[in-house]
Amino acid sequence: MLYLDYAPGPKRARRIHDLYMAHYGTHIRWFQSTGSPGPQQPWNANARATFETSLLPQIQQKADWGYGFADGKTIDYHLFMFHGYRPASQPNKASFFRFEWPWNTPKSEIFDFASCAADEVPFLSGTAGYILSAKPFNIDAYNRMFALCMRYWGIEAWNLDETVNHVRNGYKIGIKFA
Repeated sequence: MLYLDYAPGPKRARRIHDLYMAHYGTHIRWFQSTGSPGPQQPWNANARATFETSLLPQIQQKADWGYGFADGKTIDYHLFMFHGYRPASQPNKASFFRFEWPWNTPKSEIFDFASCAADEVPFLSGTAGYILSAKPFNIDAYNRMFALCMRYWGIEAWNLDETVNHVRNGYKIGIKFA
């Protein structure tokens, strides 16, 4: 995870997109806008060409300020996502590049990829390692997540929606209860 103090535009998003696709592109089966989530669109050679020549160059010009790419699995999946928050209407939120791998991906492979990604774009903060994430607003799921993280040290309790609100101020937040 790389947190940014800017919304990634076409050039920076393209750098990370190309890096990810060079390493893991064969795993991707669908993609989807993060700005106006509709149905997932199949990822194939035609979709990739359209994305790279039309959609990506126009990022931030319409509702699309990010995209997600995944392999279609529900567990042990490959995921790449980038999202930019609008500075005027969504101020002070950290944008991000997000990556997830199956749990048994070699640590050295993830480290090498993360090092290359960190060299490609400036970032504010980053995190890597095993994570647990719960359904938003599900207190029982959060309680179980935190209990597991307390028992198995080295696993991070994670709440992306809350973290983007605070990481620009130097705080990485796992959860906020109303």
